[in-house]
Amino acid sequence: MSALFVKPLPFTLSAVTSEIATAPASNANLDEPGMVWRSNGLTTVYLLIDLGPNAGSWDTVAILGSNLRSTDTIQIRSGTDSGGTTGGYSGAATVAFTGTKPTSFTTKSIYQTGTRSERYVRLDFSAPSHPDGFIQAQRIVIGKSILSPGVDYTAEHTLIDPTSISSTLGIDIIDAIALARPRWKFSMSYVDAGSWRNDWVNLLASCGKVWPLLMVVDTTTPSTWQTDSVFGRIRNDATAKAIGYTIRTIDLTIDALAP
Repeated sequence: MSALFVKPLPFTLSAVTSEIATAPASNANLDEPGMVWRSNGLTTVYLLIDLGPNAGSWDTVAILGSNLRSTDTIQIRSGTDSGGTTGGYSGAATVAFTGTKPTSFTTKSIYQTGTRSERYVRLDFSAPSHPDGFIQAQRIVIGKSILSPGVDYTAEHTLIDPTSISSTLGIDIIDAIALARPRWKFSMSYVDAGSWRNDWVNLLASCGKVWPLLMVVDTTTPSTWQTDSVFGRIRNDATAKAIGYTIRTIDLTIDALAP
């Protein structure tokens, strides 16, 4: 299974058509799932993102932890001007996701744009007749992806359930703390040593165990991304085993921040 990994670029918001005071769009640049952006009673809105003058290249845009349905759409455009629509990428309005999404999971909308370098990115959301009456998202990720040669077939995909259960006199006392969230524990074999030094060390060292990254498993099958993709933190000391003079195997465990 191929997989790509993206560390988010920092950004600011240049324009927001709708937000509420307690859930501003600036929250979409934070790594706390409880800090969300929510539109103020509107279901057709846009955000204009400023990556700054020194952001460099990017090729992936993801809107994570949203309440969007499979029929809702997102349009991505980029530009060199502050309007975010001139001199850059112009994508069509595309459905928020395909395939099956577990009912307890929020939506992960993930798009590949090809390599871009524009400073401004405009995201247009359309969710007509949404039952919530608003659009909400936990995190927006824009960044440059690193594509792995493949996740080994021995990979473990776990649902971490923090529920505490104790028994007293034959009665279970259940403390349901939060919803189960995904974990991936896996190896990536046959990573070229040059790629390890030039790409992976920079990514893994800059993230460490502190800064989350996006992991998209099976990049050619978007219908699996709602269950298999995660935005989370690396839990182990990232390790590369030298299985040959120019070949490495990378071992990682990544826990999603939220379902």
